[in-house]
Amino acid sequence: MTWRRAGKALAAAGLGLVALMGSAAVGACDWRPDDEAQLRRELAQASREARRRLPLFWEHLSAPSEQEFDFRLKVRLKTTSGPGETAEVWVEEIDRKGDGAVSARLAQTSPDLAPLQGGDEVVFEETAITDWGFFRKEDLLGHYTTRVLLPRLPSDQAEVLRSVLSDDPLGDESAQAEVVG
Repeated sequence: MTWRRAGKALAAAGLGLVALMGSAAVGACDWRPDDEAQLRRELAQASREARRRLPLFWEHLSAPSEQEFDFRLKVRLKTTSGPGETAEVWVEEIDRKGDGAVSARLAQTSPDLAPLQGGDEVVFEETAITDWGFFRKEDLLGHYTTRVLLPRLPSDQAEVLRSVLSDDPLGDESAQAEVVG
């Protein structure tokens, strides 16, 4: 399994969330009205945990080992759909500014952010971060919200993601993080 193949599955998972939340997917997934509320609660909890562990991401981004790569953040950005509308997308090539701002490039194209496309630069506040992830060797760390989505994704996408996701979002630092965190 290459990280590029996993990246495509992650992008599909992100788009899968949009489909899960859309009415077209409701019938196809045997959707019940309380499922969306439950999903939103689970995603909110996963985002809180990801934000709580964000210092670990910043630490590794600033001094990655030779085995760490493909650092990404999931961020909530304003859409062109209307006032107050937001979309969550993954960004890469991250540059943390000293004033709480972060610049990065969109890792994918989202219709909600048109005319922006994958590769375009965006600037956002750290408070817009909802998740993070990076590879260590063949293991994908972080991805708290992705883990919530796994049971709701098509089985082929979920299988690809499970094959690269670490057993624990913190990888082998989990025990240490519990002592320190």
